[in-house]
Amino acid sequence: MSLLSGDPATATVRVADTVKILYIDGNDFRRLLNKSSSLQMYFNRLLSRRLAEVNVLRSQEFYSGMVGNLSEMPPSDLFQIFHVNQKTGILSLVLLKGKADLAFRDGDLVRAEYYDKNGREAFYEILKEKQGRFKFVQGLGPQDMQSQELGDFTWLLMDGIRQIDEEMKLPDKSYC
Repeated sequence: MSLLSGDPATATVRVADTVKILYIDGNDFRRLLNKSSSLQMYFNRLLSRRLAEVNVLRSQEFYSGMVGNLSEMPPSDLFQIFHVNQKTGILSLVLLKGKADLAFRDGDLVRAEYYDKNGREAFYEILKEKQGRFKFVQGLGPQDMQSQELGDFTWLLMDGIRQIDEEMKLPDKSYC
């Protein structure tokens, strides 16, 4: 699409067999496009399909009600918002170690998964994160609706913050 927009773009392509590559610079491409209505139609369809895909993704984010970055809202604040407002749904995060999911039912935490951890351990690990994206989707599946709470939310949050504080106070043992 960079040939249409004029914006520079790069791509990495790996092939398994011998191939022939056609190179067309921007000016030649524009002339070719002006002469071929079938080529114009092809690129119009391609562009329309890409725009539709982007619109679907944007509408899903809009429907979710809450999306953002942890750099703007730390996990502890984010979790408190869901607890205080008694939200029910899945908070999905994309973090350095991978995807994380937390399930809230009426503001109480009923499931946490991150990297290779589950439950309270996952919750405590997510609390430490400072970078990543999040998205909240309302509603829970039947299994999460029936799950037990992981514990009193305020206690979990305070315990997690205490653990983070203790880790920060530990002396660096790498010099020993």
